[in-house]
Amino acid sequence: MAALRINDQQREFLAFVIARDPALTSLTALVTEALTQAPHPARAAHVRTDPLTAAHDRADPPGAAHDRANPPGARLRDDPLAARLRADPPGAHIRADPAAIAHADDNPDRAEPAHGDAPHPNPLPDAHVRDEPVRGERVRAEHVLAPGTGKAVEVRAGEVLTVTQILGHQCVDLNVFTLADRHERLHVGRTRGIAGTHPGAGDVLWSNTPWERPIAVILRSTARTDTTFPFCSRLIYSAFFGMHGRTNCEQIQQEAQREYGLLPWEMHESLNLFMSTENGVIQRNTARPGDHIAFLALHDLLMIPNVCGDDLTNCSNFGLRPVRVTVMAATADDHETGRRAVARAAGLGLPSPAPFRRGGAMAQRSPCSGSPADPARSPADPGRSPANSARSPADPARSPADPARSPADPARSPGDPGRSPADPARQGASGRLDPPASLPAAARLQRDPAYVPAYPYLARLATIDVPVALDAARFAEVRDFARYGDDDASALRDIVLSHAIDRLGAFPGNA
Repeated sequence: MAALRINDQQREFLAFVIARDPALTSLTALVTEALTQAPHPARAAHVRTDPLTAAHDRADPPGAAHDRANPPGARLRDDPLAARLRADPPGAHIRADPAAIAHADDNPDRAEPAHGDAPHPNPLPDAHVRDEPVRGERVRAEHVLAPGTGKAVEVRAGEVLTVTQILGHQCVDLNVFTLADRHERLHVGRTRGIAGTHPGAGDVLWSNTPWERPIAVILRSTARTDTTFPFCSRLIYSAFFGMHGRTNCEQIQQEAQREYGLLPWEMHESLNLFMSTENGVIQRNTARPGDHIAFLALHDLLMIPNVCGDDLTNCSNFGLRPVRVTVMAATADDHETGRRAVARAAGLGLPSPAPFRRGGAMAQRSPCSGSPADPARSPADPGRSPANSARSPADPARSPADPARSPADPARSPGDPGRSPADPARQGASGRLDPPASLPAAARLQRDPAYVPAYPYLARLATIDVPVALDAARFAEVRDFARYGDDDASALRDIVLSHAIDRLGAFPGNA
C-alpha cells in the first residue's frame, strides 16, 4: 500500500473522473492505469531539458547576479517556517480513514462536502503585517500568504515589493492599482505588447488607457512570469474539470481587493508570477525556495498578490503552498535601475498627458460609489425628472422643428470639419478636437478598517493520505522527482492527477 496525498477538492475531482467511466471500477484502478501509462524518466527527458523550462536551472535570468549576494529570500532556505511546512504542510495532520474519504472505491453515492467560509484548517503563523524591522531597517512590512488567500498591500512610490517562494513551485497572481485613482490599474496587454509575453528584470509595468504610463519596474527576478493565461475562475473549473465550489484566483482576488472597496468587476487580467508557459501550454513550475520577483513602485500603488488557487494543472505542480511578501525602501541602485528601465521602455518618448477632462457632467462621482445622495444621480434631481422642462417633450429645445437640432444646422453638419471650431472646450491647441468624454473624478483607494477576511473554500485544502494499492516496482521506475515532485507522495499525486486530467480530455493546457 502507498499513500496518495491529495486535498478534498482533488479527491472530488478524481471521484468525478471515475464516475464518468464505467471501465474504472475504483481509485486503485485509476492509479494502476496512470502508472502504466506514465512516461519513463528517460523518455520524458525532453520535458526537463526544454530550453524554456530548464534555462532557469542552467543560468540566472537577467538581473539576478545583482541580487545573489544577499537576495531578499536568502534566509528562507533555512527559514524555520519553511522547515515546519515541509515537515507538516497545511492540513497534513489530517490522515483520514479510507471509509471516511468517500471516494469512488467504496462509496459511489458519496455526500457532497460542505462548502463555505470556514477558517483555514491549519493557519500559518506569522500571517499578519510585521511593523518591526525584519532583515534590516529597510523592511517596512511583511506578510505570509497562506494557500487560498491574498493580500492588498500599499506600496509607496520608491518602495520595493518582493514576492518570495517559501517551499517553491507556487504560482502567484498579481493585480496592481494606483492608490490615487482606482480607475488606473495595470494593463497586462500593454505590458505584454512592450515587454513580451514573459516580462523579467528590467521590464516596465504599464497602466491602462488613457494614462498609459509606467507604474512599476521589475527590479530583480529569479523566476518566470506569464502574461498569456487569464486567471483561473469558476468558469474554468466548471467547463474544463466539471468542478464547482473550489479555490480559484477569481474569487481569491475579489476577496483580497474587497479590503479597499474594489468591486468584483474591477479586477483586471493578472500578471502571473512564477509561471512557465509556451504556445498556450502550462509547463511545470520550476520555482525553488528563495526564488523571488521584486517590483519598484513608480507611483503610490495598491499591489495585490494572491496565492493561485489552481491545484489541477502544472501551474503550481498540483499543490498549493504559502509565499512571503515584503515591502522595503528602495536603494539608490534600485532607483537608477528603474530610471534606466523606463528610459529604455519609453523608446522615443512618452506621450503628453491625455486631454480628457476630469469630473465632467458624465462623472460627478465614482461609478462604483453607489451613493444615493449624489445629486447628479438622485431621482429627485430635476435634471432627471420627467417634469423637468429641460427634458420635456414639449420643450422647444428638444423639438424636431427646432432649428438648433435641424440637420441643416452648420454646427451639426457632418461635413463640418471642426464641428463648431469656435467651441474652445472641444478643440485642442493643435487644432484637433479633444475627446468629448470626461474621465470620472479621481477616486482614491482607502482601506476599510472594518474589513474581515472571508476567503472561501479554505477548509477544502486540508491534505489527506488516501491508501492505494500499487505496483511498487513500476512506481519506482516512473516517479521521476525532477518532474513530478519532491517525495513519493507528491510524485504519486502528480502522476495520478496528470493522467486523470488527460483522460477527461477537456483541458489541453498542461505540458
